[in-house]
Amino acid sequence: MAKISKKIGLSFIASVIIIIGMLALTFPLIPGFLLIFLGASLMPSDRFKVKVRELRERMVIF
Repeated sequence: MAKISKKIGLSFIASVIIIIGMLALTFPLIPGFLLIFLGASLMPSDRFKVKVRELRERMVIF
């Protein structure tokens, strides 16, 4: 039971980081892409991690 609540809490924190990153994309001084990648890498499901890995491979910066 503790594992399930830990996953839910981690996914909530990760989704909040992703939302902050999306809001930060409107301001050029804050690196919004980094926050989105950080939040997506914190997601407990494997589907998000695969998507983040694909995006990192496509982008030259990462």
